[in-house]
Amino acid sequence: MQKSILHIAPENFAGVPYDFMRMHKAHGNYSRLITLHNNPLGFTEDICLNFPISRSHFAKSYRLSRSLVKQGADSTNAMYWRPKSFIDSLYFSLQTRSRISSIEQLIKTEQLDTFDIIHYDGGLDFTRDSRFTKRWKAMGKSIVTCYYGSDLRARGIIREMDEMSDLKLTSEFDHLAMKDDLEYVFYPYDPSELPSIQPEKDFTNIRIVHSPTNRLYKGTDLILSVIEKLKKSHVLIVGLGGIGSFAAEFIARAGVGTLTIIDGDVFDPTNKNRQLTALDSTIGKSKADVLAERLLDINPDVKLNVINEFVLPERVWKILEEYKPDYVMDCIDSVSPKFEWIIACKRLKIKIVTHLGAGGKKDPSKVKVSNLDNVHNCKLGAHIKKRMRAKEISFRGIKAVFSSEIQEKNSLKMTNGLNFKKSFYGTISYMPALFGLVGAAEVIDNLTPTD
Repeated sequence: MQKSILHIAPENFAGVPYDFMRMHKAHGNYSRLITLHNNPLGFTEDICLNFPISRSHFAKSYRLSRSLVKQGADSTNAMYWRPKSFIDSLYFSLQTRSRISSIEQLIKTEQLDTFDIIHYDGGLDFTRDSRFTKRWKAMGKSIVTCYYGSDLRARGIIREMDEMSDLKLTSEFDHLAMKDDLEYVFYPYDPSELPSIQPEKDFTNIRIVHSPTNRLYKGTDLILSVIEKLKKSHVLIVGLGGIGSFAAEFIARAGVGTLTIIDGDVFDPTNKNRQLTALDSTIGKSKADVLAERLLDINPDVKLNVINEFVLPERVWKILEEYKPDYVMDCIDSVSPKFEWIIACKRLKIKIVTHLGAGGKKDPSKVKVSNLDNVHNCKLGAHIKKRMRAKEISFRGIKAVFSSEIQEKNSLKMTNGLNFKKSFYGTISYMPALFGLVGAAEVIDNLTPTD
């Protein structure tokens, strides 16, 4: 059944409202678009009222100062727009008065009362008091609101408009987490229809999917600041087996600028069930060298220090003083070296997350990161805590990744005691990777604190 759909938008933002109108027409419906302000970027208009709007630096700064971004709104109730002052109330009251006659004349000349559906892009009526929406709602029209980038993040929702809406849409996927009654509409994008502001550039291949004009409202500045923090950070990862190989990859893919990786071991066939870089083709090769090649293939710009050795306890301090990392990820499973890394980092005031026993465990839901003093049901953790108590060293400031699952006793095997390792637990494939993931998340979170 053919419908008539009226689109009303503040502007033809990026051509999206106009495209919605075109899509309705393509499906056999009658549709028009009315915009309040002319789009300065040259996107095609249908009916533009050309209401004045200041685009001066001062006006933009003032609007920003009144936005939810600056107000710090984070609750559903705070998401609704309201005048912030008497001046705001007066401004919108005068704006409404100045527009009413023009809009009423437009309704008559364009026969707007005959449309079946009124679709408000941005969730905004012609006036902030929503008087025309109330009118059409009373006439039995279907009301649709569609929210874009800054509507929920900056300006806020008009409560009356929201309550009168029969359908609430968004083409911004992250809005679904901000407002739970929104329906997602996929918006197809044709780069060939961009305005020819720079005709010499080829827009046929999309390289940046979303490049917002207002970076603050979109969170772009926050994202860029986080990227910069990671680029300037240095993470040292010791032990490149089941936990460390995955941890190093996650850290590299996050964009950390400097990595120091340490391991003196070579691959053997028993590593293949749990270590990221253990393959038939790498058996007998250095774990550090193989991982280094992989990390450089992920990020050729990373500054990578490779230490190909089993680090004896007395070497730990020299390495930390020479390389000065911001964060250490201890992924080794031998008590004495692990203890030395923890003590050295604590004394040198370097942040560390120590990864405890993944062997003999199967339940991924039991893996967590916590302060060392909260570790339980972990034999390796118990040994470390016992040594620290014996030397009267505080657990404070030491993060640990562990599993609270009780280890299966029959998975314990004894060794020849080389490299400070007297025994080990059998390990299922996914547990070390999960330990590395949880540890990497803790490191990234600490390297990129946000207000």
